[in-house]
Amino acid sequence: MSIYKEQLGRLHTGLDEEALLAAARSYGGRKRVNKALVIPIAAAAAMSVGVVSVGASCSWDFKSLLISDYSRERKMIADAYKEAPSWFSEPFMYEGTVDVPEGAEIYHEMTGKELELLDRISVPVEKTFAFDDLTLEVHGVQYDGYVLSLRYTTINNSGLIDLGTDDHQFVFDWKDENGRTLINCWGGTYTGADIGTDRVTITQDTQITVPDDIKAITFTIGKGCTDSTGFTSYPECGEFTVELPDVSGLERTYSLDGAETTRLGGYGISRLRTVSFSPLGVFIDFDFNLYRDMQDITELHLGHPPVYITMNDGTVIPEGGGQRNYDYNEDGTFYCSWQLCSKYHITDVHNIASVQIGNAVIELDDSMITERNANVYDQIRAKLDPSKLLR
Repeated sequence: MSIYKEQLGRLHTGLDEEALLAAARSYGGRKRVNKALVIPIAAAAAMSVGVVSVGASCSWDFKSLLISDYSRERKMIADAYKEAPSWFSEPFMYEGTVDVPEGAEIYHEMTGKELELLDRISVPVEKTFAFDDLTLEVHGVQYDGYVLSLRYTTINNSGLIDLGTDDHQFVFDWKDENGRTLINCWGGTYTGADIGTDRVTITQDTQITVPDDIKAITFTIGKGCTDSTGFTSYPECGEFTVELPDVSGLERTYSLDGAETTRLGGYGISRLRTVSFSPLGVFIDFDFNLYRDMQDITELHLGHPPVYITMNDGTVIPEGGGQRNYDYNEDGTFYCSWQLCSKYHITDVHNIASVQIGNAVIELDDSMITERNANVYDQIRAKLDPSKLLR
């Protein structure tokens, strides 16, 4: 029996966070990675450099944090549906155009396959950067070929976290092996964050497709410092490098040939091109403004299209958040792409029965599989401010 199946009985006995952490940590042979390198603020000029390898299996301490997130948030979504089902039946900006599939509001327990995928796409970091006022604990990274995320905790050393200030004191610069910035993002509190008296723990997701040739990411940390004039800067005070895991075979792209159409709220009728699935999200692209109405594409500010994945066993996975990219087609219609994230599910792309995009339900089969769009990353990065590529 795999170690994943051994944990399932314990993980699903309840949603108490301590119980989840204890069950995840109980597997023998896994030890907590020692916290590395404490950096005093006075030594900010002396950069901390570390390399995290993917050779070892995922730390159960890091994974337990993620398991707790997934279980808690799934239960919260199910409870929210019971209190306000109309919130699911009428997604924001798409009222009256979408019928949410049955099962989207049900609490789905984590499966053994999800835990296997979680192990494969998760890289523990466990580094601590300590300053006079705050401590930053970086727990780990997730990467599935499309979505790259960072999990960390900000701690107020005086004992009381200020969500309006403390959680915005760190800036992260994510660079590839050539020193090119992929993402420059601020810390901040997001939906699903764990908030304690003296700390806040969040997962920050990028909404881009990372190029296939990138094998490692270097995270450079900037800590906010305010001078006597009130000006705040973020000098670099540490960095670490993470070797990305091998995620080959974890994504699938299906061609929809533009034959499938759907109504996407204010977009009107849209012509679907392709849909790509990865464990942590979905990438879709489509054409709209098919009647070639006179519109300024830069003035469009609609929310992400409703997208739901139905697995072979009937489990429904809602997708959300994400980042869009607009462009003009030569025929006068508009092109749009969206990178969305799964809402606290990990998707086995080989076990998907259908996808619903807007009000169109599309049954998927192997004859529709096509190559991944290799130009997606360059298209998005060329047109968007990297600082905004966050969920």
